[in-house]
Amino acid sequence: MFLSRSGRPYADTERQWGGQIKVGWRGAVRRAELNPNLTPHCLRHTWATWHYALKCDLLRLKQDGGWGSVALVDRYAHLMPAGHEAAIREFLGLEGKLRVVA
Repeated sequence: MFLSRSGRPYADTERQWGGQIKVGWRGAVRRAELNPNLTPHCLRHTWATWHYALKCDLLRLKQDGGWGSVALVDRYAHLMPAGHEAAIREFLGLEGKLRVVA
C-alpha cells in the first residue's frame, strides 16, 4: 500500500505495532491535508460501522472484515442510530442503487 522514499515496498524489519507503514501513512495524511490524528484503525472502524448500517448483518460484517469472532466485530461495529443510510450511500456513490442482500 505504501512505498518507501526509494519507491520500494517497506521491508519487514520486525517492528511492532505497524511501524513499517507509519512514515508512509503520515505522509499520505499530510499530502491529503487530513487530520493528523486519523489512523488506519479509524478508517476500519468507520468502514465497519457503515457496513453494518447498510447491511444490518453482523455475520456478513465478520466475514467481509476478516474478523475471527462476532465479539471482535462488536468492538468495531458500534450501532449507529437509524436514518444515516441515505447519507452513507450518497457519500459512497451508491445512491439509487438497489440494496443487495446476500
